Amino acid sequence: MPRCPSSVSDASMTRGSPGSGSVTSTRNRPSITRTRTLTTPPLPRPCREPLYRQVAAEIERRIDEGVYQPGRCLPSSAALSDEFGVSRRTAVEALGVLREKGVVRGVVGRGTFVVDPAERPRTG
Repeated sequence: MPRCPSSVSDASMTRGSPGSGSVTSTRNRPSITRTRTLTTPPLPRPCREPLYRQVAAEIERRIDEGVYQPGRCLPSSAALSDEFGVSRRTAVEALGVLREKGVVRGVVGRGTFVVDPAERPRTG
């Protein structure tokens, strides 16, 4: 989902200090504009399903369609968060859902790999 560009401009802050009235502090910050180019269509919003589950469903769909091959490494959580326009934490939770389902497995220091369908636990 494309995010609105954010900009930070001059900010003034007034605090009360005991006995001396108020102290005003002005911070000058440069204007910040962030844009993201999404390679996938945005996830449908608003939706009752949590965002991390929507991301997990999309990744699982790609695995089923053969975009991500068994035994191959998935993109990092940072890359997935950029691709889907979500926070890194949301991408990590989506990978956790897929790990619990047995669709992927994590290898410390190497990444998250797609599990061969023959090795997946049977559900149902």
